[in-house]
Amino acid sequence: MMSRGDVEGDICEASGVTRTSTRQRGLTDKGFLWQVDTLQKNFRKAVSSWKSWSNKIEVQLSDTRDTNIIREHRNILVENMNHLTSVYKQLFNLIENESESHGHSELISDTEIFKRYETCENYHADLMKRITTRVQEIDRDNVETRGSYTCKSRSSHSSHSHRSSASQRSQTASRAADLKAKLKYIEIEAKAKLKLERIQTIRELEATEAKLDVIDKASQGSDLDELKKSLPQANILDKFLQHVNPYAKVDTDIENIKDEHDDFVTTLPRSAVPKKLNIELTAELNL
Repeated sequence: MMSRGDVEGDICEASGVTRTSTRQRGLTDKGFLWQVDTLQKNFRKAVSSWKSWSNKIEVQLSDTRDTNIIREHRNILVENMNHLTSVYKQLFNLIENESESHGHSELISDTEIFKRYETCENYHADLMKRITTRVQEIDRDNVETRGSYTCKSRSSHSSHSHRSSASQRSQTASRAADLKAKLKYIEIEAKAKLKLERIQTIRELEATEAKLDVIDKASQGSDLDELKKSLPQANILDKFLQHVNPYAKVDTDIENIKDEHDDFVTTLPRSAVPKKLNIELTAELNL
């Protein structure tokens, strides 16, 4: 009967782990069969895990466009396939090298495991190609989409800039029109103001000149009064005329008192000539 230590030694050797011992031990028949059974179970588990991840990726290839997720699951699938290949090689080497010596040559002719591995290997290779193609398509579409978005963004920016420029020009033109209208109004208002000031100045000048004329006339009237006041009184004039020229004549219309030689003339209003002077002058002339 195989001891526990013999079985553990056979397992370590089948797994590729070298165990330090004072002597080399060969596989017993039961140890060989136990290793074959263990590796077959590991192979089936590896195939199951690999299928699970390959199915997930199949779904992702049709449902998602996230290349990061696809790449991440692709790496997990590759790890599963590497583990499956490792287990298969261990099982294949064990059967090929130990089956005849332990009287189990029938295991060599059993090709089921080989066929299953070959199927998984071929499917895996095809799946990896499709994953690569899909990732490239998505990346290319993303690049085109970004390029299209950039073009649209530039076009939109250009259109917006054009609209903004047109709007700015319209506002500027409107402002210019307002300023022109304001300037015209200012000119009209200035002309009207100047005209009004001119009219007011003319009226003020006329009023001032009229006032000056009144003042001048009033001044002339005052001078005449002064002149009248300076004339000699009637009695004084009478004595003066008698003393100067006893033969003075008096004009009947305007009292021009003259001597015979017209050496002296004075003009007085009729009322200013004394009656006594008129009588004496008349008497003298009659003689």
